[in-house]
Amino acid sequence: MLDITTTDGSGAVWRLSPNRVTEEEQQTVPMRHEEARIEREPITEANRGAAMSGETISEAEHEVTLHAERPVVHTEPSRWNGCGW
Repeated sequence: MLDITTTDGSGAVWRLSPNRVTEEEQQTVPMRHEEARIEREPITEANRGAAMSGETISEAEHEVTLHAERPVVHTEPSRWNGCGW
């Protein structure tokens, strides 16, 4: 005669411990910036009056402030923050 039964026992002890993994992420963000441009226009008979009526060109320097966007990155705290890290 064959007698088969089951017993309730633990085969192993499991421990759960957090493991921090860093993942690289890349995102493309459109960045705008200003550029200075100088245009040269020839003086013709049609625009001579307007061309000669402006300020006199001098050796003085002129400053122009150009603006540019820069990326700002914020990361959110890990959802595992309560695990003692």
